[in-house]
Amino acid sequence: SQPIVEVQIIGLVLLSCLLVAIDTLEGLPPALRYGINAVDTLCVYVFAIEFFLRWWSAGRFQLRYLAKPLVSIDAVVVILPLILSGLLPIWDMGVMMGIFPGISLPGWLLATSSANSALLNLRLLRILKFQRVLTDETTYMKFEMALGIKKNDVRPYQLQLARVLISIFTLVSVSTGLIYSAEHDVNPAIPDYFTALYFGLTTLTTVGFGDITP
Repeated sequence: SQPIVEVQIIGLVLLSCLLVAIDTLEGLPPALRYGINAVDTLCVYVFAIEFFLRWWSAGRFQLRYLAKPLVSIDAVVVILPLILSGLLPIWDMGVMMGIFPGISLPGWLLATSSANSALLNLRLLRILKFQRVLTDETTYMKFEMALGIKKNDVRPYQLQLARVLISIFTLVSVSTGLIYSAEHDVNPAIPDYFTALYFGLTTLTTVGFGDITP
């Protein structure tokens, strides 16, 4: 794919992850929460289109393309939200019109809001799309040039540094989502993603909680 497309997709990934975190906040106005869910649904369609176009261009939908680890994760992250956030509402409309038969799904799957759904961590795994631009020096150079950095300013050590920073960012983001998912229903001290991020970073850096404890 073109480097500028990768830049746009990564920008959309960052936006979608930020919206996932904001959606966990309590007391959001209904209009804002509706807007967040609408943008997230739009992201679901964009990521799905990008995934299937990439799959087609890699070999006309050959199954061996899905054997790659990052592609397999990307497939799960794309397809499940597509079914639940994008296609399920259309199916429900067809059921109401008598076109499609009714189906019964577990409640945790039907709760598609980021704040209540087990799909929160799948949405956060979209961050792994960053790894596509870190595969080799040539790919990373094209990505930096798409950001406006001159070719002569790109250095080999920048790729290694980017890999370390993205790995740390991915670890912190996904682990925070896991902490939130495990704690927010049973621990009132962790009501949202940002509080879980605070406790996670404080524990990871061993600086101490001060006068605030989970």
